[in-house]
Amino acid sequence: MNAISLVVQLLLSSRLLSRLGVIGAVGIMPFLLTLGGASAFAVGGSMTVALVAKTFDGSLRHSLNRTGTELLYLPLPAVAR
Repeated sequence: MNAISLVVQLLLSSRLLSRLGVIGAVGIMPFLLTLGGASAFAVGGSMTVALVAKTFDGSLRHSLNRTGTELLYLPLPAVAR
């Protein structure tokens, strides 16, 4: 998961932050985790669905989500975010 997180950090984070903005980028991980949890509930607790949700969590928590959260705490004008 660390390797996937590094790839997301290097290739996707800057593109997603510039396209979606900080709020949109920070909202990706909770959306995917909610989708994964609902899917696991609908399927009946499938291990595959749970592992996919855990992969989303591990790969986005320390790359896209952390970068977006740190940008939210920076004292920047709203236009720059």
